[in-house]
Amino acid sequence: MKHIIYILSLLFLLSCNDKPVKENTGTVNVPKTDSINIADGKRWIKGNIESFFNNDSLFLKGFASLCTKQYAEFKQDAISIEYDGMTEEELKTKWGRRYSKYAGIGEGFMIAGQDYGKVSVTECEFKNKTEMGNYLYDVVIVDTVFHSTFLRQVVLTKTRDAFLIDDVLEIKNQFKGEK
Repeated sequence: MKHIIYILSLLFLLSCNDKPVKENTGTVNVPKTDSINIADGKRWIKGNIESFFNNDSLFLKGFASLCTKQYAEFKQDAISIEYDGMTEEELKTKWGRRYSKYAGIGEGFMIAGQDYGKVSVTECEFKNKTEMGNYLYDVVIVDTVFHSTFLRQVVLTKTRDAFLIDDVLEIKNQFKGEK
């Protein structure tokens, strides 16, 4: 009988714990590192896009330093489609699985057109984390000299020390006089 009481007491003590029961609140907790990466990504987009367009020496170096190697190669093909002899169909065959119809074929990097004045990022909001673990932001870029607005969705990938642009969905271009 002593053994049975001893075993039951032991089971009772083991089944009791001080851990509170967690309630399911229906919200998703964002890990602290993700919150930091999201905020850092937002600052990176604003700082690097504005610096790129408003600093001639950075612009002359080219956009490839801001992008993943694959996106830089794709965007170079998409920009120069009219000049390099590659057709739009060949571009779709080469890159269609990776990049969408919003890729800005025949347009410049981040903004449409070749001429621009003072460029600023007026909005940059985190939208979601992609299936690949990258960060998707809704971005509004404004050229205050030419009164143009560019709505973009920018996908950032985190590297060891910084971020790189892995895709830009060119949602809408709005030029002076257009509604």
